[in-house]
Amino acid sequence: PQTSAGLASDRGVDLVTLNVGQVCGPALSPDQINPSWESVRILANPQQGGATLSCVLPGFVDVRDVAAAHVAALSLGPTAPRRYPIAARMESPTNAEIAALMSEILPERNLPAHVGVLPPAVQKLVTKAIGLGDKSLGELLEGVAVPEGKTLLIDVEPMLKDLVPNPREIKTTLNDWIINQKEYSHSV
Repeated sequence: PQTSAGLASDRGVDLVTLNVGQVCGPALSPDQINPSWESVRILANPQQGGATLSCVLPGFVDVRDVAAAHVAALSLGPTAPRRYPIAARMESPTNAEIAALMSEILPERNLPAHVGVLPPAVQKLVTKAIGLGDKSLGELLEGVAVPEGKTLLIDVEPMLKDLVPNPREIKTTLNDWIINQKEYSHSV
């Protein structure tokens, strides 16, 4: 099998790779229901007790910024970087941060402003219960689940320089997504 870089070279195509993180934002039509939004929807409707898994939403980014990055990549010169991580900011938001933002955006729901993280022992029980073995989420996902107060870092400098100089704030993306979903009569 030939690599994508080899195929591009053979065909005289300039290859730029966009590594897009967790995408959220307004849908184009009511028929678009993206499964990757489910984790955000759950945080808008927390279970009794309010604890969440210690996961992050890796490279959270607005769908409109992803579209802008694709368009901008079409006009990059041959000296530009070949690979761009696409994210709203360097620090990936944690589930606890998203839950706190949801409490601000949806005040009528009286969501908790602070959501605790389940201890690693409880996370092991969750993964075992759903048939994923006897490991914590951090061990299972190798870095996607992180300790409370920690997060994944994304190198967004090339994206900011060449593609999307002002990505949308995470709170703006969440707010616009909620408004859009309500307009389409979807539950949030």
